[in-house]
Amino acid sequence: EKAARELTIHCLVRCDSFGGFPSVWRDMMEVFNASQANQKLVQSLQELEQSFFPNQHNANWQILCEELVDPLKGWWPAGQYASSYVVPSKTFQFLAKCSIAERLKSVGVMIWRMNITNMVKGISSLRSNDATTYFDNIHSELVTYEHEYHQLKAATSLLELALWKCKIDESMPT
Repeated sequence: EKAARELTIHCLVRCDSFGGFPSVWRDMMEVFNASQANQKLVQSLQELEQSFFPNQHNANWQILCEELVDPLKGWWPAGQYASSYVVPSKTFQFLAKCSIAERLKSVGVMIWRMNITNMVKGISSLRSNDATTYFDNIHSELVTYEHEYHQLKAATSLLELALWKCKIDESMPT
């Protein structure tokens, strides 16, 4: 199932818009079927297709995309989005290429996760000419949080070792 999700994400990222997805998906499925590829994978892909886009021309892209970058919610623009705003397919590509959802799960400080989540939610009201800079800011902030969290975990381990040493030193007769 995980491989099927990853392949679906890969197909969506390869498309300039969601309109190009059906042909990319069809080509991929033809290759898998012709090569007698892992049948379990093919079955997972077909199940995913039936769940999210049985009729690819009337697919609910919001449900599919939000499911694929779970737990990030709220980045899809409400209602019809104006052409001057960031197109949801570009937002999805950014979130998927940078693995924002997966990386966000590894940041152990809740306020940092909330900050990134709020930044992602802000994408829906962004003008398209501001998107690249905003995407870069989100990515940069996440990289900073990942680095800081790693250092925080290392410092915690050192503090624990120091406390153990003190406890051992206190228990030793002088």
